[in-house]
Order: sequence, then structure tokens, then C-alpha cells
Amino acid sequence: MQSYYLTNAETPVETKWNFSTELKKNEARWNEYLNNYFSKAPLLKEQKKRLAVKSIVTLITNWRSAAKDILHDGVFPSVNFSGFYGVWSWDSWKQAVGLAMFHPSLAKDNIRCMFDYMNEQGWLRIVFTTKKKKQLA
Repeated sequence: MQSYYLTNAETPVETKWNFSTELKKNEARWNEYLNNYFSKAPLLKEQKKRLAVKSIVTLITNWRSAAKDILHDGVFPSVNFSGFYGVWSWDSWKQAVGLAMFHPSLAKDNIRCMFDYMNEQGWLRIVFTTKKKKQLA
């Protein structure tokens, strides 16, 4: 089981868990994502199915729960590059389209992240996990 925490203080005390039970829950969650998507796109050829699965894996891997200045769950452009630890408006719209096909509630939260920091003129900003950076956009 893998978890991501912004600070050491957030890291829970280690608890015992059953690998078999967790594996079954994980399998059920992924099957739900895939079934949701493929029920809307049933006639894809094998190559496009593999591409769709890779896209779903990428979106879910970059999903981060609400933390610090990010008030709703959202999808980072990349969790592997430190410059992208935030929710970016340009990416969020496109990510939401893909997410809506298999995880509509996450798609909605991804957009809500942007509106949490809309200014008086209606401009949307990049939302980083620290307040000092969110003013960049």
C-alpha cells in the first residue's frame, strides 16, 4: 500500500493491514474505473483500449487529495517533476474531460480547485500546495 503525505506530521501511525483484503479492494476500484470508461466506449480496438487504460492510470496516479491550499481533490500535471506540484487551469479542463468518463466526482473536484481561487475579474490561477506560489499565475 502506498500513500503520499505533504508533511511528516500527516503520516499516520503504522497500522496492520491485510494484503489480500487491500489487493481485492484495489482490484475492485480499478475495475470500476475501467468498467465505467469502457461502458461508454465499448467498440474501441485493442490498441486504443491500451491507450485508454494508460491514460486512466496516468490521471489516477497524478490525483492528489485536498491539502494545504488545494481545497478539493485535484490532478497534478506531473507528480514526478517538483515544478508541477499544484493544480493548473489549462491542464484541469482537459483532465476533467477524461475523468468524467470514469470518475465524475473527481472531475468535478478538479474543476472546483480552480474556482476556489478565482479573482474578482474571473481569472483562474494556478493553485500550488503552498500559498506563496499561487500568486504566480
